[in-house]
Amino acid sequence: MPEPDWLLTDFIQEGGMTIVHGVPGAGKSLLVQDWSMVIANGWEWCGRETKKGRVLYLMGEGQGGLRGRILAWLKNRHTDGVPPVHWLMDQMSLWHTPGNDYTPEQHGLLQYIEDNGVSLFVVDTLAASFGGGNENMQQDMNQFVDFLHEVQDLGTATVVVHHEAKRDSGPRGSTVLKGTADTVIRLEPKFDANDRLILTTVRCKKQKDGMPFKRFDLAPVSHEVDTFRGEAVALKYDPGTTAEATEREQEMLDYVLRHQGTSWNDLVAAIKGSKSTLQPLRDRLIDQGFLEWGDDGKGLYGVQPEEGERL
Repeated sequence: MPEPDWLLTDFIQEGGMTIVHGVPGAGKSLLVQDWSMVIANGWEWCGRETKKGRVLYLMGEGQGGLRGRILAWLKNRHTDGVPPVHWLMDQMSLWHTPGNDYTPEQHGLLQYIEDNGVSLFVVDTLAASFGGGNENMQQDMNQFVDFLHEVQDLGTATVVVHHEAKRDSGPRGSTVLKGTADTVIRLEPKFDANDRLILTTVRCKKQKDGMPFKRFDLAPVSHEVDTFRGEAVALKYDPGTTAEATEREQEMLDYVLRHQGTSWNDLVAAIKGSKSTLQPLRDRLIDQGFLEWGDDGKGLYGVQPEEGERL
């Protein structure tokens, strides 16, 4: 049997369905918006490879904060170029009455996806896109999933952002959704005393055709942005401050200092690690000012820490 083809390795299969669920405030939309923008640019994410493709993002809620999130994402990624994601800023029902044909809006959406070769279709959130259906009823969830399968038949991957059931750790509503998904991901957040997110753990709850990825943490990073609020948040991989991580950072910095202008691929080969492990450490060194990209955006250059300065 062939290995699955990935739009974003470990998280989104080409033509597959991924469910991302968690409690309110866990960072679900932040994560999926990050994925959407790296796929639109063809960039790697936490060391995982992507395939560049067109992204259509159905944003049924939270439209008012999108501009700030994009500006924060640009700062987080050290770039000026806004990714070419098509944001559909409206609520639209993907559910249809059993026994009836799709609505004109649903037919139009399918036609747009086919005509434009969309690689990824994001539904954020399921509740905002369920129209008059009842997500707890198997028949209604089947109708919703039926539409997503029509999208997948066009070769387009789907990602559904969904809320969590109150009594367990699964997606809310009928189990049909989880049963049909290729990948199910749960975000497990930690909040401070003021209910602000301080960390969210990304955990694989189902991987139909591949090996489940190891859980990892993402931390919110606040950036000053030109909005009425003045700041917005982006998520960043948190490699922790273990002795092993610090040792690998020092090893990376020492190599770059000896080979100024080295490429990222050459650095990974020299350190003999995986990109998914080393990229967060590389990014932290860049944020701390110990590494920097050359003018061409390809070569890495090192800055020797001053005496007494620690990584």
